[in-house]
Amino acid sequence: MNDPLLANNHPDILLSSVDIARLLDNCDRILQVQPQLTPWIRLVRVTNSLNGELTLPFLPIRCFRLFPVTQLMDCGSPTSTTIIQTFRSSGSTQEVRASHHMGESGLASYRQASVEGFRSAAHRFGIAEDTPIISLVPSPSDWPESSLAAMISFWKDAGLDVRHVDVEHAPAALHSFFRAHATDPQLRSCVVFGTSLHHLTVARWHMLHGGRSPFISARRIWFFDTGGTKGRTLQTTHEVLQAQMREWVNGEADVQFLSEYGMCELSSQAYSTHSPHQSTFQCSPTLHALSIQPHLNSACALGSVGFLGFIDEANVESWPFILTEDLGEIIDPHERTFRLLGRAPDATIKGCSLNVKSNFRFDLSEGQECNTTTRELNSKHHSGHLGTNYSMLKKAESAARSRFQIDPLRLTDLLTTPEWDLGFKEDLAASLVRWNNSEQEKELIEECALNGQSLAIVASANIAITWLFPAVHAWLMGARQVDLHLPSIRDEDPISQIVRRQIKSLALAFNTLSSESFITVHDHRLPDDTSADRIVVFGHDETIRSLRANLQHSKRQLPVIGLGHFQNKIVIKDSDSPQSVALQTSRWLGRGCLTPLLGILPHTWSTQQSQIFAREWCSAMSSRLKLDFPSIFRTKLQKQIQFAHRHNLAECSARAQTFSLPVTFHESSSEAVVCLGLEGCTADQIEAASLTQKIPDWGGCGWLTLVPANQLPSAWINMKQESNSPTLWEPHQGRFWRDWLLHE
Repeated sequence: MNDPLLANNHPDILLSSVDIARLLDNCDRILQVQPQLTPWIRLVRVTNSLNGELTLPFLPIRCFRLFPVTQLMDCGSPTSTTIIQTFRSSGSTQEVRASHHMGESGLASYRQASVEGFRSAAHRFGIAEDTPIISLVPSPSDWPESSLAAMISFWKDAGLDVRHVDVEHAPAALHSFFRAHATDPQLRSCVVFGTSLHHLTVARWHMLHGGRSPFISARRIWFFDTGGTKGRTLQTTHEVLQAQMREWVNGEADVQFLSEYGMCELSSQAYSTHSPHQSTFQCSPTLHALSIQPHLNSACALGSVGFLGFIDEANVESWPFILTEDLGEIIDPHERTFRLLGRAPDATIKGCSLNVKSNFRFDLSEGQECNTTTRELNSKHHSGHLGTNYSMLKKAESAARSRFQIDPLRLTDLLTTPEWDLGFKEDLAASLVRWNNSEQEKELIEECALNGQSLAIVASANIAITWLFPAVHAWLMGARQVDLHLPSIRDEDPISQIVRRQIKSLALAFNTLSSESFITVHDHRLPDDTSADRIVVFGHDETIRSLRANLQHSKRQLPVIGLGHFQNKIVIKDSDSPQSVALQTSRWLGRGCLTPLLGILPHTWSTQQSQIFAREWCSAMSSRLKLDFPSIFRTKLQKQIQFAHRHNLAECSARAQTFSLPVTFHESSSEAVVCLGLEGCTADQIEAASLTQKIPDWGGCGWLTLVPANQLPSAWINMKQESNSPTLWEPHQGRFWRDWLLHE
């Protein structure tokens, strides 16, 4: 690496002045028909060895969800140029999908870039031109709006040997295909290309029904995985998936595991640099990558983590400078290589695999049940760790219950693992006050409404304590047992790992105090054929809908108690200090559904009072979050913290500029704390800028919006106000826990 720019850690985008002028001219033509994009543009300083320092106009990728980012439409209406293809991002919990509109030139450019890009990657990995490509991705006739399906059809049109196998509707189809072509000499080498969920579909079928014996006789095989597993309640690591896929082939076969990186908004792709895939990619010839600093105004030095940005020369009718919500770092600009490190904390949900999520009802760990609590309770190590005689623990033989008396001090004393650092124990203690209520406990015991029943609980990914409330009620109401299913593994959310460990240790402490192994913790997702009599689900509304849809395939019609999307506000009184409000907004790192998202200010406060309050709240909130972060995780979390809220802030700023809103921003980026002040905005202005739903969705995790009581939009007037540290006997989302458990 002899380039002096590289030696000084300044990545070079390696584009000629002619190329840059052409790309900028494309942007100008788009702005002429789409002027509403102007406030969204982020001017990013980059280095170019031919032109010195440049400032290029990057567009946040979420703009493709909000606007027609193309020169083929004039503010939403088609121009004289006919749009012949619109690709859309995969379905997700977002109501609006990204759209990429292409005319004849754009589609031809996409076709050429995708074919050349794959051929370039195939050459690097020794894949011959005539190697069969077994596509688990449906054809364009089945996925008409999928750019991924179109890309593979382009390969076929270019003469590559593409063969479609439908594993969505028939998980055994890949097995049947190779069995039917076992003697085909052309299949001695082959590519298997699919999304993560397609591969997982086959892996699950093979594990349960395929006898776990090899069914691919190829001597050389390249597995290509595209699209992550983002946006689902299920996830499996690359290592687990690859171990399963190795069982499909003979042991002596040469197997390579690779990945493709692409998206609806780009016309070019990137492919793995190594096998097995190690999160590093090399861009196709028409794609250039760079990482962009958290404040979105300059490129990062080589090796520094930032938001991945791409310059796509093949986007000839749409914006070529794309700012993604993925985190990564540039390895070598000359080789156009980068490392993908995950999603930003405030990223919108996306991914090609979401196309098949409704068909995907399992995880690879399912069927290999992990009864974590029972196993650990019988462990001599854990017995000594918790200082309890576990030989006294036994499975309940009867549904009869006595009062479940928890001494909060004893419970917290049992939580000695590093995940339960000082701040989290304080949050837990706030929900354990007024825990015992002999009168209500007696009523539940005598009623015995869940006598002998089994309860399944899908735990929240944000807070470790939520499941404890229905579990205690189930105990008192005579339930036989509780199957507690941990939230999914989320590599892009390191705090979720802490929550999973907290849940395990809290369940262990529950069983200790109850002298029974009443709680069974499962690492796999809730199976469709669960033996539970009732199900409690904490999660997004989409998670609950998906679970209910999956359970329709069950032989039994089970009541599903869904505790989904909930938005909470706090009414600030004259006597409230910024410190006391910060205490409420920082509980559990501000991640729970009961975290106040809006702070309603007294209408008598002046603008100066409001801004002083906002600044002091930011300071107090930063101090609180420092206390709550467990020290052993702080280094890892700190890498993510600097990227929190950045895209939401950019969108809020763009909307404020578009609608001339006098908003104020107060922040402490080191702790991801943001206070948005709307004291100068009327309710009509807030609604006109479409912020009535956006701002609450952005709230939490260190973001609080302040608005005077007399300027509330109607949608915020009706927002609920509940304690963010509820106790066992208080209502949650307007209903007491007994009523939740008996509600169908």
